[in-house]
Amino acid sequence: MLDRLRASLRMTLGRQRYESGLEEELREHLERRAEDLVAAGMDAAEAHRRARAELGNVEAIKEECREATGLAWLHAFGRDLRHGFRLLRRNPGFAAVAVVTLALCIGANTALFSVVDAALFRPLPYPQPDRLGQVVRRAAQAPESTPDVSVDGATWERVRDSVPDLQAAAFSDWTTGVNLLADGRASYVQQQKVSAGFFAVLGVAPRVGRGFTHQEDRPGGATVAVLSDALWRDLFAADPGVVGRRVTLRGEPYEVVGVMPSGFRSTVPADLWTPLRPSTEGEGTGTNYAVVARLAPESTWAQVDGEVAAVGRPRFGTDAGDATQVLGVEPLQRTHGQDLRRPLLLLWMAVVAVLLIGCLNLASLLLSRAAVRGREMATRMAIGGGRGPLVRQLLAEGMALALCGGALGLAVGELTLPLLLRFASPLGYDLDASIDGRVLAAMGLLSLGTTVLFGLYPAWKLSGTSVREAMSDCAERVAGSGARHWPRRLLVVAEIALAVVLLVSATLLVRSLAHLRQVDPGFETDGLVTAAVSLQDARYDTAGEIERLFRDSLERIAAAPGVSAAGVALTGPYERPLNVPFVRSGDAPEQRSLTNMVYVAGDYFTALGVPLLRGRALRPGDRGGAPRVALVNHAFVDRYLADSRVLGQRLDANGEEWEIVGVVGDVVQRASFGDFEPLAHTPTVYVPAGQLPDDWVAMVHGWFTPSWTVRAPGGQAAAAEAVRQALQEADPTLPIARLGDVGDLRDRSLVAQRFQAWLMGCLALLALLLAGIGLAGLVGSGVSERRRELGVRLALGSSRGRAVASAVLPGLALAAAGLAAGALASPLAVRLLQGLLWGIAATDPATVAVVVVALLAVAGLGSLLPALHVVRLDPAATLRRE
Repeated sequence: MLDRLRASLRMTLGRQRYESGLEEELREHLERRAEDLVAAGMDAAEAHRRARAELGNVEAIKEECREATGLAWLHAFGRDLRHGFRLLRRNPGFAAVAVVTLALCIGANTALFSVVDAALFRPLPYPQPDRLGQVVRRAAQAPESTPDVSVDGATWERVRDSVPDLQAAAFSDWTTGVNLLADGRASYVQQQKVSAGFFAVLGVAPRVGRGFTHQEDRPGGATVAVLSDALWRDLFAADPGVVGRRVTLRGEPYEVVGVMPSGFRSTVPADLWTPLRPSTEGEGTGTNYAVVARLAPESTWAQVDGEVAAVGRPRFGTDAGDATQVLGVEPLQRTHGQDLRRPLLLLWMAVVAVLLIGCLNLASLLLSRAAVRGREMATRMAIGGGRGPLVRQLLAEGMALALCGGALGLAVGELTLPLLLRFASPLGYDLDASIDGRVLAAMGLLSLGTTVLFGLYPAWKLSGTSVREAMSDCAERVAGSGARHWPRRLLVVAEIALAVVLLVSATLLVRSLAHLRQVDPGFETDGLVTAAVSLQDARYDTAGEIERLFRDSLERIAAAPGVSAAGVALTGPYERPLNVPFVRSGDAPEQRSLTNMVYVAGDYFTALGVPLLRGRALRPGDRGGAPRVALVNHAFVDRYLADSRVLGQRLDANGEEWEIVGVVGDVVQRASFGDFEPLAHTPTVYVPAGQLPDDWVAMVHGWFTPSWTVRAPGGQAAAAEAVRQALQEADPTLPIARLGDVGDLRDRSLVAQRFQAWLMGCLALLALLLAGIGLAGLVGSGVSERRRELGVRLALGSSRGRAVASAVLPGLALAAAGLAAGALASPLAVRLLQGLLWGIAATDPATVAVVVVALLAVAGLGSLLPALHVVRLDPAATLRRE
């Protein structure tokens, strides 16, 4: 048994060494037998002949030895695999088309699977990530819907104090851009607020110093910060003595207490962390917190989920069971990046569809090759070859294709992934995507599985070839007729149908993006420069202080050459504004509605070119101490004041009363409430920056970064430099967070839609190309097999144009069938795109026209090019052969 195992291992791990050893043993046996015969008196030449005759067939003995190891099949398969590579070299045209088809499909899957794996499937970079969870709110009537991961302060306190099986910590699941001053250098960094124990729950300790204590995480606690490794190296040159040093953050002194290790990734990309100090007041009255938790060693998800649900029951319902929401806990792996889950999975489905098209194409190519090799296979069976070795040979050839296509596909994926990440990076997610061992294993199995799976049918067809039919002369004459071509035709129809589905989806996404890009901005976009500066700063926590900054900076900017007007707003065009509840004066509190509210200063509306439709504009005298006034836009009037007077109407927002004194035109914004499109003219109230309550100023600057808007017909580059210089002179410690033209704002607002449309469009074009290749292969095969028929028809007087048309028409008919099948399947795909399409109907005529024209163009080209071979046919030569 041990000897057999050793022999098996030798053969598996060192086939060449095993074969040479076997050869050496047989040679020694022959030499010894010949020596014995010579010693018995036989001539040396006769002795060697006699020894070889007694030994018998050497190759048969070798085969018996291999079978004795139990791995003879491995030797045979290796031989078949080498033969498969030789066949690919002998048929470069077939090999190139098959390998490139497989490589494109595997490459696309490799790149996108790397992103999907990094975003959704790869274990989170924390110790025991399977024990990490997140507290969620589920819809009671639809528990399978996407849960909400945000909670308020009261819910956080209940979970913290009443669920002993959870080690929990609260955090803000977003970052805020803030100003940091260290060693005289001003920087704009991303800050995340986390509660005490956040790093301990994740299981990652600071590399230098410590995290936050509970005393620091309370209102009035010490102002401390933990730095990221990158910020530590950038600002402090990786100084290990950084702990205890002071930095100025948001205008206040902060003490550095720790540095996180290199490679640490929080729930969102951040440069530094400060204490959250969660509360049931202020921001804690809203769902502005998230809760991460680690399960106790003996706890289960079901047990803890029930405990959290019991804790949340008094908050979200009554004992009568009429709750609209249910509190629970889910694994962090599932909730992490859940807003990316649906778009990425839809794109992955599209990539899988492209892979399926490629596999259908490959199966069609193999079937075509099977038709050509029918006589070869029949000959092998006629001289004694069994069907088993025949199938094994064909599968080995498929594996040779898989190895070549898979290797080239990984190279394509390696080249495509950086491009994909570059387009995805503006989404704001830290995707550490790479082609690692997981991706290599998955793509290797995918390459091998698809090639072998779709090569089984051609192998089965060839192995069932009738020897008599394949060896007969008439077999070649009828190869292109009858039922034998229907499998290939169905495969091509399926390819085209899938390509139609992808093309419809991509066109709808592209049309939706075009619709959003063409939304009327409400202002003249040319000659506009915008800049953003964070005012979440202790030095600018009153309305008077920010008004002085705005006045000083705007005067400097307006004095610059080429600038015609300048203003400031809480948020600029294409950005998401603050939404606040309000009631009209005299209405009951339950009649409360929601609107956007934006403060403005300077000549904001003049700089944008937004017209005043009614009433008066805001004046320099509209400042602190004067009666509070407001402007509303046209969308606000249409939605809330269409049936009542506008000017003089009073609005109660956030406990303050504002009188409407004018109506201005609409400015396109990112919608954050209601049933608006992502970019829309949403109801907005504009108020003077100098009339804001001080507590309101501090609150909104924690969420929003004010935007300077400058009209510069004389040149944007000079105006941008003027803005930079003016802000620097107004306050040298205020770094500019963003500076560019208004087109940058639009592009930032549509980054998700652009990424989806771009990637789906590339996949649709690839699918269309593969479908065209498949159709061209089928038509070319038909022309090749009908050479005699077409030659005879030409010899009998048929025109070459009619012969070409007879070769092209079957391809167009298959394209029409595929188009019809794709049209029937497209509504199912469009249903999956609901929520991603805006301003475009599923039956959009332009989309239908694009799909039909594109498909017919590819089908016509794919059918015509191989059909043109008919023109080169020689009728006389055909008749002579007949």
